[in-house]
Amino acid sequence: MKMPRNNTASLWSAIIASGNLSSHLWAGPEANASWGELAQASILESRPGELRNQSVLIATLHQFSSIAALIELDGIARRIVLYPHDLSKEHIQYVAETADVDFVVTDRPDMASLLPQSCRLVRSGRAIVPANIDRGNPIETEWILLTSGTTGHPKLVLHTYATLAGDIDRADPVVWATFYDMRRYGGLSIFLRALVTGSSLVLRAPQESSPDLVARAALHGVTHFSGTPSHWRSVLMSSAAELMRPQNVRMSGEIADQAILNHVQQQYPQATVTHAFASTEAGVVFEVNDGLMGVPAEIIESSSRVELKVKNRTLRIRSRRVALWTAATSLSCGTAAITLQGDAMEPLMSEGSRSILRKWRQRLIAIPKSQCPW
Repeated sequence: MKMPRNNTASLWSAIIASGNLSSHLWAGPEANASWGELAQASILESRPGELRNQSVLIATLHQFSSIAALIELDGIARRIVLYPHDLSKEHIQYVAETADVDFVVTDRPDMASLLPQSCRLVRSGRAIVPANIDRGNPIETEWILLTSGTTGHPKLVLHTYATLAGDIDRADPVVWATFYDMRRYGGLSIFLRALVTGSSLVLRAPQESSPDLVARAALHGVTHFSGTPSHWRSVLMSSAAELMRPQNVRMSGEIADQAILNHVQQQYPQATVTHAFASTEAGVVFEVNDGLMGVPAEIIESSSRVELKVKNRTLRIRSRRVALWTAATSLSCGTAAITLQGDAMEPLMSEGSRSILRKWRQRLIAIPKSQCPW
């Protein structure tokens, strides 16, 4: 039976709507809590009401702290900027100024010296504490994600909960794990899948190796595991691969060749092996589940949520889930199309009824739909 579409307005309301408050987030030996606990707790050393309608940058050392702050502030702050821990601190001032940041939530001791004078610090604790948060009338918070730029600075890409999670269907709860950091799109998309469906989620602890993450996820009964093909190559070369029996292995972030698809399927014959194409700007574009590299013609021809078309050896994409704005181009994309073009040297090669992605270089074009070169 098909579950209803997610139509909640914030992370907090999505947790309540899932009805599965006992499912857990595990982000390390000392960083875990149930969704229910996270929905009724605070990690901030100031009242969240002070951040109402403000632009807030979250820059913490650990994923768990970022998640707790994000759940606490979504629907309260007017804008939230997620700053990845692996992004150089030299970009903090540029990001804060570009996103018009008022407050910075952080547990990093060096943060005060890095910020514009107009920004105020809000310290995050090491653990959540129970709190009765007055959410008032929730607002649609803007989420800004950071991705690699071409001029040295990261690109700022604006989404909302609706553009990021609106296409996630309610489903029976499972146990997710991911190699990705949730402060980037790849990890955030898995975090949202788990939260909306009331599923448990295992996240990577600081400095944790891929085999160690697999071992810890296995202890929690992982059923669905996400990472890049490179992550999976690393896992398959370790003894940790034998510790789990996932039902679904998901690859994205890189082109999945036939060799890695075959090797993962051989290791986990009971699993559905999925490879997906997604980007911070366009969201999830397609998913392929038949064990073969490339994109079947039927996905391009009959996708129900994203319009796809191969033209001039490029893949054209139009989607209502695209980013609303990107600071790299100063373009408002809310009513626009996105065209993602393949590498000019070796973009899309057609083999029978499949389009094979040999190399990929994304080019973002945001234009009115009426003028889209479709």
